[in-house]
Amino acid sequence: MQFNARMSDKEIKLYCTVDEESQKLIEMAIEKLGLSARAYTKVLKIARTIADIEGDENIAPAMSPRRSNTEALIEK
Repeated sequence: MQFNARMSDKEIKLYCTVDEESQKLIEMAIEKLGLSARAYTKVLKIARTIADIEGDENIAPAMSPRRSNTEALIEK
């Protein structure tokens, strides 16, 4: 695989696992912001890219609400 953006569904399941806290955050965003399934997979791919840049195997830190104003968006 050369680019995270080109990951297949199988690769997403393999390389983009999320912890329970991150999953809850994503579910909240889907509900509050009306994100589609396609947007969900894009979020996972972007989190994988951030984790890769930071040299982290786990994408959970990249999904943390502390990284951005995600919680503020969700509260609106």
